[in-house]
Amino acid sequence: MQMSANPLSKSQQTIDELKQQFGSEQITFIQVAPGLIKAVLCFSEQACAEIHLQGAHLTQWLDTSGRDNIFTSATAVYKTAVPIRGGNPIIFPQFGPGEICQHGFARNSVWRVVSSQARTDATLVSLELKPEDIDVSYRQQWPHDFVLTVTISLGETLVTQMQVHNPNSYPLPFTLGFHTYLAVDDIKSVEISGLSGLEYMDNLRERAIFQEDREIVSVFEFIDRRYQNIPATIAINDKSTGRAILMQTKNCQDAFVWNPWQEAEKKLTDLAPNSFQKFVCVEPGNMQNPVVLAAGQNFIAEQEIKRL
Repeated sequence: MQMSANPLSKSQQTIDELKQQFGSEQITFIQVAPGLIKAVLCFSEQACAEIHLQGAHLTQWLDTSGRDNIFTSATAVYKTAVPIRGGNPIIFPQFGPGEICQHGFARNSVWRVVSSQARTDATLVSLELKPEDIDVSYRQQWPHDFVLTVTISLGETLVTQMQVHNPNSYPLPFTLGFHTYLAVDDIKSVEISGLSGLEYMDNLRERAIFQEDREIVSVFEFIDRRYQNIPATIAINDKSTGRAILMQTKNCQDAFVWNPWQEAEKKLTDLAPNSFQKFVCVEPGNMQNPVVLAAGQNFIAEQEIKRL
Protein backbone atom coordinates (compact mmCIF):
# COMPACT_ATOMS: atom_id res chain seq x y z
CA MET A 1 0.00 0.00 0.00
CA GLN A 2 1.37 3.41 -0.93
CA MET A 3 1.67 6.21 1.61
CA SER A 4 -1.39 8.40 1.17
CA ALA A 5 -1.63 12.11 1.97
CA ASN A 6 -4.62 14.02 3.23
CA PRO A 7 -5.67 17.41 1.80
CA LEU A 8 -5.63 20.09 4.51
CA SER A 9 -8.96 21.25 5.81
CA LYS A 10 -10.26 22.87 8.97
CA SER A 11 -13.25 20.53 9.10
CA GLN A 12 -13.07 17.17 10.85
CA GLN A 13 -12.66 14.12 8.68
CA THR A 14 -15.69 11.88 8.27
CA ILE A 15 -15.46 8.16 8.71
CA ASP A 16 -16.26 7.64 5.01
CA GLU A 17 -13.39 9.95 4.02
CA LEU A 18 -11.03 8.12 6.34
CA LYS A 19 -12.01 4.70 5.04
CA GLN A 20 -11.64 5.81 1.43
CA GLN A 21 -8.32 7.61 1.78
CA PHE A 22 -6.53 5.62 4.45
CA GLY A 23 -8.35 2.33 4.99
CA SER A 24 -7.07 -1.12 4.05
CA GLU A 25 -7.25 -4.70 5.29
CA GLN A 26 -4.78 -3.72 8.00
CA ILE A 27 -6.24 -0.30 8.88
CA THR A 28 -9.90 0.26 9.68
CA PHE A 29 -11.87 3.14 11.17
CA ILE A 30 -14.74 2.87 13.66
CA GLN A 31 -17.20 5.49 14.91
CA VAL A 32 -17.00 5.46 18.71
CA ALA A 33 -19.44 8.27 19.51
CA PRO A 34 -20.67 11.45 17.82
CA GLY A 35 -17.56 13.30 16.67
CA LEU A 36 -15.23 10.53 17.86
CA ILE A 37 -13.50 8.01 15.59
CA LYS A 38 -10.78 5.47 16.26
CA ALA A 39 -8.34 3.73 13.94
CA VAL A 40 -7.65 0.02 14.37
CA LEU A 41 -4.25 -1.14 13.15
CA CYS A 42 -3.40 -4.80 12.60
CA PHE A 43 0.06 -6.19 11.94
CA SER A 44 -0.61 -9.88 12.34
CA GLU A 45 -3.50 -12.08 13.38
CA GLN A 46 -2.91 -11.16 17.04
CA ALA A 47 -0.97 -7.87 16.98
CA CYS A 48 -3.42 -4.95 16.94
CA ALA A 49 -3.64 -1.39 18.23
CA GLU A 50 -6.43 1.14 18.66
CA ILE A 51 -5.79 4.87 18.24
CA HIS A 52 -8.47 7.50 18.86
CA LEU A 53 -8.34 10.56 16.62
CA GLN A 54 -9.13 12.65 19.67
CA GLY A 55 -5.70 13.09 21.19
CA ALA A 56 -3.94 10.75 18.72
CA HIS A 57 -4.53 8.57 21.74
CA LEU A 58 -3.54 4.91 21.74
CA THR A 59 -5.86 2.93 24.02
CA GLN A 60 -4.95 -0.67 23.21
CA TRP A 61 -1.86 -2.58 22.10
CA LEU A 62 -1.93 -6.32 21.67
CA ASP A 63 1.52 -7.71 20.87
CA THR A 64 2.32 -10.54 18.45
CA SER A 65 1.33 -13.05 21.15
CA GLY A 66 -2.02 -11.36 21.65
CA ARG A 67 -1.14 -10.01 25.10
CA ASP A 68 -2.64 -6.67 26.14
CA ASN A 69 0.13 -4.36 27.31
CA ILE A 70 -1.66 -1.02 27.74
CA PHE A 71 -4.08 -0.19 30.55
CA THR A 72 -7.20 1.83 29.74
CA SER A 73 -9.77 2.48 32.44
CA ALA A 74 -12.99 0.49 32.24
CA THR A 75 -14.80 3.70 33.16
CA ALA A 76 -12.93 6.01 30.76
CA VAL A 77 -15.12 8.75 29.26
CA TYR A 78 -15.35 8.85 25.47
CA LYS A 79 -16.66 12.33 24.86
CA THR A 80 -15.54 15.30 22.78
CA ALA A 81 -12.88 17.44 24.51
CA VAL A 82 -12.63 15.03 27.46
CA PRO A 83 -9.25 13.27 27.84
CA ILE A 84 -9.36 9.46 27.91
CA ARG A 85 -8.14 7.87 31.14
CA GLY A 86 -5.36 5.40 30.39
CA GLY A 87 -3.64 4.34 27.19
CA ASN A 88 -0.79 6.50 25.93
CA PRO A 89 -1.87 10.17 26.05
CA ILE A 90 0.17 12.63 23.99
CA ILE A 91 1.14 15.59 26.17
CA PHE A 92 1.84 18.93 24.42
CA PRO A 93 2.68 21.84 24.74
CA GLN A 94 2.60 21.73 28.54
CA PHE A 95 3.25 18.79 30.83
CA GLY A 96 1.31 19.09 34.09
CA PRO A 97 -0.36 22.28 35.36
CA GLY A 98 0.42 25.74 34.04
CA GLU A 99 -0.97 28.57 31.95
CA ILE A 100 -3.18 26.31 29.85
CA CYS A 101 -5.20 23.21 30.74
CA GLN A 102 -3.63 20.32 32.64
CA HIS A 103 -1.22 18.44 30.34
CA GLY A 104 -1.93 20.76 27.39
CA PHE A 105 -4.50 20.69 24.62
CA ALA A 106 -3.17 17.90 22.36
CA ARG A 107 -4.99 15.14 24.24
CA ASN A 108 -8.30 17.07 24.17
CA SER A 109 -8.27 17.92 20.45
CA VAL A 110 -9.39 15.97 17.40
CA TRP A 111 -6.43 15.27 15.10
CA ARG A 112 -6.38 14.63 11.37
CA VAL A 113 -5.06 11.47 9.76
CA VAL A 114 -2.47 12.50 7.16
CA SER A 115 -0.97 9.17 6.09
CA SER A 116 -1.20 5.41 6.49
CA GLN A 117 0.93 2.54 5.35
CA ALA A 118 0.89 -1.24 5.57
CA ARG A 119 4.37 -2.73 5.19
CA THR A 120 5.76 -6.19 5.71
CA ASP A 121 7.53 -5.06 8.90
CA ALA A 122 4.90 -2.72 10.36
CA THR A 123 1.51 -1.03 9.99
CA LEU A 124 1.66 2.74 10.43
CA VAL A 125 -0.63 5.73 10.78
CA SER A 126 0.31 9.40 11.10
CA LEU A 127 -1.90 12.06 12.67
CA GLU A 128 -1.43 15.83 12.62
CA LEU A 129 -2.53 18.71 14.80
CA LYS A 130 -2.36 22.41 13.87
CA PRO A 131 -3.71 25.61 15.46
CA GLU A 132 -6.87 25.48 13.34
CA ASP A 133 -7.68 22.09 14.87
CA ILE A 134 -7.74 23.26 18.49
CA ASP A 135 -10.40 25.12 20.44
CA VAL A 136 -10.24 28.92 20.21
CA SER A 137 -9.74 29.15 23.98
CA TYR A 138 -6.54 27.12 23.72
CA ARG A 139 -5.42 29.29 20.81
CA GLN A 140 -5.85 32.37 22.98
CA GLN A 141 -3.91 30.78 25.83
CA TRP A 142 -1.08 29.60 23.57
CA PRO A 143 -1.02 31.91 20.50
CA HIS A 144 1.73 30.20 18.51
CA ASP A 145 1.83 28.39 15.19
CA PHE A 146 2.92 24.76 15.25
CA VAL A 147 2.64 21.47 13.41
CA LEU A 148 2.50 18.44 15.69
CA THR A 149 2.70 15.02 14.04
CA VAL A 150 2.39 11.67 15.79
CA THR A 151 3.27 8.47 13.93
CA ILE A 152 2.36 5.13 15.48
CA SER A 153 4.08 2.05 14.06
CA LEU A 154 2.82 -1.40 14.99
CA GLY A 155 5.10 -4.33 14.29
CA GLU A 156 7.14 -6.65 16.48
CA THR A 157 7.28 -3.61 18.79
CA LEU A 158 5.16 -0.49 19.24
CA VAL A 159 6.84 2.77 18.23
CA THR A 160 5.29 6.19 18.87
CA GLN A 161 7.06 9.19 17.38
CA MET A 162 6.17 12.79 18.14
CA GLN A 163 7.46 15.51 15.79
CA VAL A 164 7.07 19.23 16.44
CA HIS A 165 7.68 21.73 13.64
CA ASN A 166 8.10 25.43 14.40
CA PRO A 167 6.81 27.57 11.48
CA ASN A 168 7.15 30.80 13.47
CA SER A 169 9.85 33.42 12.95
CA TYR A 170 10.91 33.04 16.60
CA PRO A 171 11.97 30.21 18.94
CA LEU A 172 9.13 28.06 20.28
CA PRO A 173 9.34 26.72 23.88
CA PHE A 174 7.26 23.73 24.99
CA THR A 175 7.24 20.64 27.17
CA LEU A 176 5.94 17.25 26.06
CA GLY A 177 5.61 13.64 27.05
CA PHE A 178 4.16 10.18 26.51
CA HIS A 179 1.88 9.55 29.53
CA THR A 180 2.06 5.77 29.16
CA TYR A 181 -0.16 3.50 31.28
CA LEU A 182 1.46 0.06 31.23
CA ALA A 183 -0.78 -2.89 32.11
CA VAL A 184 0.46 -5.11 34.94
CA ASP A 185 -1.08 -8.04 36.79
CA ASP A 186 -0.20 -6.76 40.27
CA ILE A 187 1.38 -3.37 40.99
CA LYS A 188 3.06 -4.76 44.12
CA SER A 189 5.01 -7.20 41.93
CA VAL A 190 6.38 -4.52 39.58
CA GLU A 191 10.10 -3.77 39.45
CA ILE A 192 11.46 -0.85 37.41
CA SER A 193 15.14 -0.84 36.49
CA GLY A 194 17.27 1.87 34.88
CA LEU A 195 16.53 4.63 37.40
CA SER A 196 19.16 3.87 40.05
CA GLY A 197 21.36 6.83 40.94
CA LEU A 198 19.15 9.38 39.20
CA GLU A 199 17.88 12.55 40.80
CA TYR A 200 14.11 12.86 41.01
CA MET A 201 11.59 15.51 41.96
CA ASP A 202 8.91 14.21 44.31
CA ASN A 203 5.52 15.88 43.85
CA LEU A 204 4.34 14.36 47.12
CA ARG A 205 7.14 15.89 49.19
CA GLU A 206 6.85 19.57 48.25
CA ARG A 207 8.63 19.00 44.92
CA ALA A 208 11.91 18.42 46.72
CA ILE A 209 14.85 16.78 44.89
CA PHE A 210 16.18 13.40 46.01
CA GLN A 211 18.49 10.74 44.61
CA GLU A 212 17.25 7.25 43.84
CA ASP A 213 19.40 4.89 45.88
CA ARG A 214 17.55 1.69 44.99
CA GLU A 215 18.75 -0.59 42.19
CA ILE A 216 15.15 -1.59 41.55
CA VAL A 217 12.22 0.80 41.99
CA SER A 218 9.12 -0.90 43.42
CA VAL A 219 5.70 0.66 44.02
CA PHE A 220 3.89 0.04 47.30
CA GLU A 221 2.17 3.41 47.77
CA PHE A 222 1.09 6.59 45.98
CA ILE A 223 4.03 7.66 43.79
CA ASP A 224 4.47 10.81 41.67
CA ARG A 225 8.13 11.33 40.77
CA ARG A 226 9.94 12.96 37.86
CA TYR A 227 13.27 11.26 37.24
CA GLN A 228 15.86 13.44 35.51
CA ASN A 229 18.44 12.61 32.82
CA ILE A 230 16.98 9.18 32.18
CA PRO A 231 18.83 6.50 30.22
CA ALA A 232 17.64 5.45 26.78
CA THR A 233 16.32 2.15 28.16
CA ILE A 234 14.03 1.46 31.12
CA ALA A 235 12.78 -2.03 31.96
CA ILE A 236 9.50 -2.79 33.74
CA ASN A 237 9.28 -6.31 35.15
CA ASP A 238 6.02 -7.83 36.43
CA LYS A 239 7.20 -10.63 38.73
CA SER A 240 3.67 -11.98 39.14
CA THR A 241 3.60 -13.06 35.50
CA GLY A 242 7.29 -13.27 34.66
CA ARG A 243 6.71 -10.81 31.82
CA ALA A 244 8.68 -7.64 31.21
CA ILE A 245 8.41 -4.54 29.05
CA LEU A 246 11.43 -2.78 27.60
CA MET A 247 10.92 0.94 26.96
CA GLN A 248 13.46 2.66 24.73
CA THR A 249 13.35 6.40 24.07
CA LYS A 250 15.02 9.06 21.97
CA ASN A 251 15.33 12.75 22.89
CA CYS A 252 13.55 12.26 26.22
CA GLN A 253 15.34 13.78 29.20
CA ASP A 254 12.87 12.96 31.98
CA ALA A 255 10.35 10.33 33.02
CA PHE A 256 7.55 10.43 35.54
CA VAL A 257 6.68 7.30 37.50
CA TRP A 258 3.09 7.56 38.72
CA ASN A 259 0.48 5.44 40.42
CA PRO A 260 -2.35 7.03 42.45
CA TRP A 261 -2.75 4.10 44.86
CA GLN A 262 -6.05 3.72 46.65
CA GLU A 263 -6.32 7.14 48.32
CA ALA A 264 -5.71 9.28 45.23
CA GLU A 265 -7.63 6.91 42.95
CA LYS A 266 -10.84 7.86 44.78
CA LYS A 267 -10.51 11.40 43.42
CA LEU A 268 -10.41 10.18 39.81
CA THR A 269 -14.01 9.58 38.78
CA ASP A 270 -13.00 7.98 35.47
CA LEU A 271 -10.87 5.32 37.19
CA ALA A 272 -12.76 2.27 38.44
CA PRO A 273 -12.17 1.17 42.05
CA ASN A 274 -8.92 -0.77 42.59
CA SER A 275 -7.68 -0.02 39.07
CA PHE A 276 -4.42 1.20 40.62
CA GLN A 277 -3.44 -2.45 41.10
CA LYS A 278 -3.41 -3.04 37.34
CA PHE A 279 -1.10 -0.36 35.93
CA VAL A 280 2.01 1.71 36.38
CA CYS A 281 2.67 4.92 34.48
CA VAL A 282 6.19 5.38 33.12
CA GLU A 283 6.06 8.67 31.24
CA PRO A 284 9.11 9.72 29.20
CA GLY A 285 9.44 13.21 27.76
CA ASN A 286 10.89 16.65 28.35
CA MET A 287 9.27 18.24 31.38
CA GLN A 288 11.86 19.83 33.64
CA ASN A 289 13.53 21.97 30.98
CA PRO A 290 11.38 23.07 28.03
CA VAL A 291 12.50 22.32 24.53
CA VAL A 292 13.27 25.64 22.78
CA LEU A 293 12.86 24.95 19.08
CA ALA A 294 14.46 27.37 16.64
CA ALA A 295 12.38 28.93 13.86
CA GLY A 296 11.81 26.58 10.94
CA GLN A 297 13.23 23.55 12.77
CA ASN A 298 11.86 20.16 13.85
CA PHE A 299 12.11 18.28 17.13
CA ILE A 300 11.48 14.55 17.33
CA ALA A 301 10.90 12.47 20.47
CA GLU A 302 10.32 8.74 20.25
CA GLN A 303 9.20 5.88 22.43
CA GLU A 304 9.52 2.20 21.54
CA ILE A 305 7.90 -0.47 23.71
CA LYS A 306 8.71 -4.16 23.46
CA ARG A 307 7.20 -7.03 25.42
CA LEU A 308 9.89 -9.48 26.48
